[in-house]
Amino acid sequence: MKLADIPQGTSCFVDANILLYALTNHPTYGAACAEFLKRIENQEIIAVTSTYVLGEVVHRLMTIEAHRLLGWQIAGIAHWQTGVPFTPQNGSDRNGDGQTGPDRPDIGNLAAALNTRAVINPACVTGFSNPDAVGGPCVDPNTVHFIEGTGLPNARTAARNSLFAPGISNLDMSFAKRIKFGEQKNLEFRVDMFNALNEVNFGTVPINGRTINSGTTLLAGQTQQFMNFALDNSIGRSMRMRLKFTF
Repeated sequence: MKLADIPQGTSCFVDANILLYALTNHPTYGAACAEFLKRIENQEIIAVTSTYVLGEVVHRLMTIEAHRLLGWQIAGIAHWQTGVPFTPQNGSDRNGDGQTGPDRPDIGNLAAALNTRAVINPACVTGFSNPDAVGGPCVDPNTVHFIEGTGLPNARTAARNSLFAPGISNLDMSFAKRIKFGEQKNLEFRVDMFNALNEVNFGTVPINGRTINSGTTLLAGQTQQFMNFALDNSIGRSMRMRLKFTF
């Protein structure tokens, strides 16, 4: 189906190619895409797009313009990702099936901070202790977010994939310019940038960091690992330059 044949009132998603063909006046598809965008502007067609599409359009236009004006070649690889879902783990076999991995903890207090927990401790009056405080003092299970569960899952048991890790934002770019000397000789200058925007990305929570009863208690001088999303999982911006002479 051609763009002109799309019926009035149709709902659709506009991708990067349509915008680029219209903006660059593509010799084959430019006019049809421009007319299609006019129909959208006149509300004959209901259309949506995304920030990812707009980002791709801006990047491609910058590449085209830089090459046209300065002779530079620009390329980039973008990695933008929302947080990956993960499941908190109980750390002990609550249902007696011989497995600890699939077992999930119970929720103590949804209003409590996400990085608070309580593990079973028969020595405590409350029956629970706080492994994230030095010495593992006793704690009221109604004051923490997660508590180590026992028995079969119930209405208070945490759901699967109920938590999300931080997202990822990374852009690698390269800039290159070639200067010719006659027909057989040329000089190429290239710059590669990794994490060009110098974004800070935080890693997914490790197994011990999402397990209620990890079998350890915080010691003096240690950093709390449980539900700690501030663990840096990225490198700072780095650049590499290259000069190549071909003859």
